[in-house]
Amino acid sequence: MHLDDRHEAPAAPGHCPACDGDGAEPARRLSHQADKAALLNRLRRIEGQVRGLHRMVEADRYCVDVLVQIAAVKAAIDRVALELVESHLRGCVQDAIGRGEGELSIRELMEVLKGLLRQG
Repeated sequence: MHLDDRHEAPAAPGHCPACDGDGAEPARRLSHQADKAALLNRLRRIEGQVRGLHRMVEADRYCVDVLVQIAAVKAAIDRVALELVESHLRGCVQDAIGRGEGELSIRELMEVLKGLLRQG
C-alpha cells in the first residue's frame, strides 16, 4: 500500500483502530453476536460444499458438474465477505466516522475491497 506522507501509517494487519473504541467498552469485532452466529453457520455450509467437491473429484465426476459446484462455493464465500463488509461498515467504520476518525478505517477497508475484487 502506498500512503501519502501526510496520512498516518496503516494499522497493523488484523487490527481495526475503530474497533478498539475508547477503552470504555470491549473491542467490537462484529457489530452483533447474531452476525457472528450467522457467519459461522454459512462457513460450516461452505466447508460441507468443499468436502463435497473433494468427493466429486475423487469419484471422477463430470468436470462440468464439479465446475458448477466450484462456482457455488465461490458465490457462498462472496456472500460471507459481503456480510462482513456490511457489518464492519455499520459498526466499526460508522463509529469511527462519528468520532471524526473515519479516514483510516475507510482507507483500510478500501484496500481490502481492492483485494477482494481482483480477479485471479
